[in-house]
Amino acid sequence: MDVIAGLQISGNALMPLLQFLGNSIADRYPTHGEQYNQNINSQGYNSAYLALQTVSVMTHHTAISLLIFVQACDLRSNALTHSYDASKLLSPASASLYHAVKGMCLYCRMYMYTSGWQ
Repeated sequence: MDVIAGLQISGNALMPLLQFLGNSIADRYPTHGEQYNQNINSQGYNSAYLALQTVSVMTHHTAISLLIFVQACDLRSNALTHSYDASKLLSPASASLYHAVKGMCLYCRMYMYTSGWQ
């Protein structure tokens, strides 16, 4: 359960950043200068940059949510069937997501082991 608490803290730390990045930038620019052309260019660039940051943060938050999903499935499966393989308890769509996330976790563990990263 300690792993879930750590993941929950990480996910909760990302949510205020997502809310901040979702704020409007239109009210932060003055409405003067070169017939408004520079304001439109600046707002377009800043909106694109903030969207890029938002997608990056949301990717991390989604990964955290998927890890919590897999661990919750494993714990429930162990409680019901005394096995950590939750495949039999999940729908086909959920089972494919479950296997994809578990496969990625296994890949990461193998990479860390083979690269000497501890």
